[in-house]
Amino acid sequence: MVKTNKEYTTLLHEIETHSKRIAEIEDAILVSMEAIEAASEELKRADASRVRPIRSSARRPASFARSSPTSRSGSRSASKSGASC
Repeated sequence: MVKTNKEYTTLLHEIETHSKRIAEIEDAILVSMEAIEAASEELKRADASRVRPIRSSARRPASFARSSPTSRSGSRSASKSGASC
């Protein structure tokens, strides 16, 4: 229990000091939370852009499956015949 004005003033100063320290700690927590959020977003982007496993990359895209060797060679022969004209 506080009995004098000096003790009361000292107690108020102590409360103010602790309140400032609490605010500093809360700010540090917020900075840490923002850093965690940024790192989490970066991890998600990295996971999304990473190379797929060999199993899934072994499949050919549909455009490769549709093209046939004759259509490729036919375009080559057309370019050769165009050059001989």
